[in-house]
Amino acid sequence: MPLNSMTKRGILSQVAKIFDPMGWISPFTTTIKLILQELWKTGKRNVIFERAQFNRRYQQDGEAVEEYIRVLHKMAENCNYGSLKEEMIRNRIVVGVKNLQLSEKLQLEPNLTLERAIQAACQTECVKQQQTILRSTTTQAANVDQVYEKKLPPRRFNSTNGKRDASKKRPRQVKLHVIGKFTALIEKDGRSIPGEIFVVPQLMQPLLSGKASESLNLIKRLQSIEKRNSLNPFEEYPKLFTGLGTLQGSYTIKLKDESQPHAIYTPRRIPIPLLNKTKEQLDQMVEKGVIEKVEQPTDWCAPMVIVPKPSSNDLRICVDLTALNKFVKREHYPIPSVEYTLAQMGGAKLFSKLDANSGFWQIPLSEE
Repeated sequence: MPLNSMTKRGILSQVAKIFDPMGWISPFTTTIKLILQELWKTGKRNVIFERAQFNRRYQQDGEAVEEYIRVLHKMAENCNYGSLKEEMIRNRIVVGVKNLQLSEKLQLEPNLTLERAIQAACQTECVKQQQTILRSTTTQAANVDQVYEKKLPPRRFNSTNGKRDASKKRPRQVKLHVIGKFTALIEKDGRSIPGEIFVVPQLMQPLLSGKASESLNLIKRLQSIEKRNSLNPFEEYPKLFTGLGTLQGSYTIKLKDESQPHAIYTPRRIPIPLLNKTKEQLDQMVEKGVIEKVEQPTDWCAPMVIVPKPSSNDLRICVDLTALNKFVKREHYPIPSVEYTLAQMGGAKLFSKLDANSGFWQIPLSEE
């Protein structure tokens, strides 16, 4: 029979009075206490208290998601949830994670399972850590590439020991005191020019005139500066913006083995005010090679649907392929998540937005 807290304290108090009347702790009394403590541990737990603790457990600061999930599993063992254990752990993960955006995203999933919640939480934390590494690396690289301009005070030297001398001014601030001159060849990288050399006392660094610098190809004078306007892709790449455009290769619609051909016998009616525009649109599609006339019997025939474009007076020619879609073998392509896409764009600075002109028309179908 399990012991409650009152029974345990009463037994320990009686044992202490019997075996230790003088207030001393004997080995035998300690052994009795350990036995009673083990008996107390094996008793029933307070399920109400354990569930309250479980429902108040949130992810702590600095606590990893995996550690938080492990603690929830351990706490759920004492809550006697039975068949609702996985569901209660799932709910606690959704409500208790520190990432509020992840919590909102998980709440919007209608058929969320425990496995899916754990997977999403771990992936989000992993992507966040990768983003932190990428952002820090990009910042460090950007700091290395930046150039900071810092004006240094002028350095003045004397002619004896090379130390600073505040009494000496730079040559450009005063008139040079020339004590003599001579003619010599000035050479740089295999190129030489004749020039006059002026001797100035206490001048530690030689000075070169602008004319001599140009003659030695050290500097070049720009007669005009041309400012180029921003790139105009329509002028730079006219072929990309002419005509419809076609992707390479062709696409084959694969049908199921039990597919049955479907053909309509009565076309859908077109409103009389839209007849002329519909005829013009069909003629343009034939001219561009999007469609071709079929004048012989065929197994498949789908109805045409006319949809006016809200932004203009043009029409959109559509086809109702409901009957065909029932027998098409679907190609499953998993769309990457937003977190995964953002992680791949770490460090990117330029972004482009492209919109294909009638994109479905640019995919040719195979003959069969």
